[in-house]
Amino acid sequence: MSVKSVAVTGYYGRDNVGDEILLSSLIDLITERYGDVEVFVLTSDVKRTEELHDVTAVTESNPIEWVKTSMRVDALIIGGGGLFANSIHLRYPILILINTVLNNQIWVVGVSVAPIENRYDEALLRFALTSVDSIVVRDEASKVRLRDIGISRRIDVLPDLAFAGDGTSKTAVSREIPKDFIVVSVRPPTGYSRSELNTRELARSLDSLKVDLESEIVFLPFKPDVDIKVSRQVTSEMESSAKILEDSDDFREVEGILSEANFLVGMRLHSVILSVRNHVPFVGLSYHPKCESVLQQLGTEEVIWCDSFDANKLTARVKKRYNSDDVSEALEAKHRGLAAAAEKNIIQASVADEVPSYTDKFIYLAVSLVLIPLSIVRHRWEIYRGG
Repeated sequence: MSVKSVAVTGYYGRDNVGDEILLSSLIDLITERYGDVEVFVLTSDVKRTEELHDVTAVTESNPIEWVKTSMRVDALIIGGGGLFANSIHLRYPILILINTVLNNQIWVVGVSVAPIENRYDEALLRFALTSVDSIVVRDEASKVRLRDIGISRRIDVLPDLAFAGDGTSKTAVSREIPKDFIVVSVRPPTGYSRSELNTRELARSLDSLKVDLESEIVFLPFKPDVDIKVSRQVTSEMESSAKILEDSDDFREVEGILSEANFLVGMRLHSVILSVRNHVPFVGLSYHPKCESVLQQLGTEEVIWCDSFDANKLTARVKKRYNSDDVSEALEAKHRGLAAAAEKNIIQASVADEVPSYTDKFIYLAVSLVLIPLSIVRHRWEIYRGG
């Protein structure tokens, strides 16, 4: 199928470095596949998205724009990232409905799926995904969860889209950073179990590492509006000093800084992925099943959960991997394999051999006209009750 224009929707324009890296990788893969293709991105910040990615940005908050954009494209891409978690944003099933009516290609690409709490959202997702042309998830656990909610069609599993990058888009570091330093990436709780960082144990470990490894500690927020607060909490519990880069909102600069580091202690998923594609040794602190899945893909011998680790154990793990040529070489080899697989995300999505039947599409059209209004009413009721 010839594709001259695509619409992309995900979690974009919210000053989240990880999601902007995903979008950058996705755009690169689209243009590699289709050449001179026009890309429309539904985003929370139109101006910023156009500045960062050189695309046509469309406000995601206006359903009229969803229709107008869908009428201008050949395909809709939903992805990547953890878009299907806890509850389902109504933008996705409504966009699937619109593009089903318009007979556009619909690809779900590079997503992960967490447990979905509400039965209406679960049913809506199940019927919506029967109407798309292809589904590519980024870990086996997501495939299992989709099977558990009743999706029996083909589901492909490929690595996170960000693994497809080679770091060439990163910018040179213009700010002053230490010669030897450990990057730390932390984040606030997500609402899921086992998600709140044990700041006291992390502070103890970082104090030890700073002295023993003679390396400065640099906190690198991936979503500054929330990560800075957690970074300050950790530094307030440290006995030694640490630096927080509070204005790190450009994903290319963030990758440039991380590529210069000696080591990463990373809680943010894409801090770990960036360290891999720049061959920087790391220890990941998992806060969510999606992190656990990626860390297992990377061959982590034992996943450390952010709320239940011991400072001495973390310190020992970092020392074992710090400035190790063997670890860096292993990361380079691991990245080559993951990158080659991740680059197939768009190819695999676009050559799907199990397209939905007209019956599947009709069923979704009928069911969505019931479930979408019910979900809207339920969401509004929860807002009213919570207020």
